[in-house]
Amino acid sequence: MRLRKTELTMLAYMIGLAFSYIVNPLTAPAQQLPNQHCDDLVYIRAQEQKRFLDFPGSPFKPITKVTVSFRCVKHGTMGDERLYEDLWYQGQNPLGLRRYRDFDLDKKDLIYVYLSSSSQAENAASANALVRILLDASLNRDAICGVSVPAGSFWPLVDQMETENFYRSNKLSSRPSVYIALPLFSEEGHKVTVVWNESQ
Repeated sequence: MRLRKTELTMLAYMIGLAFSYIVNPLTAPAQQLPNQHCDDLVYIRAQEQKRFLDFPGSPFKPITKVTVSFRCVKHGTMGDERLYEDLWYQGQNPLGLRRYRDFDLDKKDLIYVYLSSSSQAENAASANALVRILLDASLNRDAICGVSVPAGSFWPLVDQMETENFYRSNKLSSRPSVYIALPLFSEEGHKVTVVWNESQ
């Protein structure tokens, strides 16, 4: 059976739409709301760029790209996901930034973060990106009420946060003079709060 031109056009459109859901995380179905109350969701998605700047003697590899976006979820409704910035890393060291908009969440909002990473390089980049978002949120007088981390990356990320001067409470010899905490949750139900300490 031969397809008409309009049917071929529609088929091509549907294939293209399906492909865009695979390659573009911003068009993927919305993340479920967390169990705790929040006003906004922030997504930190790290992806190691396997062949980017991968040449003999390259001082930059492996490169990891981190995409940060946010979505308003006030009153239990999902707003549109908005791209905030892209960051490029070599390990935990930032190499570049492209910002698409201001950090224009409402002031005094509660933010829940969904973090996506799997490899050591992605965990290193994600930890730094998470601290940057914490600073942006603090400057906007917002608060991060939780960070969801994939089960396989949870404990490596907790350890990686130490390179950003965030430590598990039981590793601190005394309470810091300035108390800045990030509650990390794993998909399996683990919870660890890491606390900033200038030196440990």
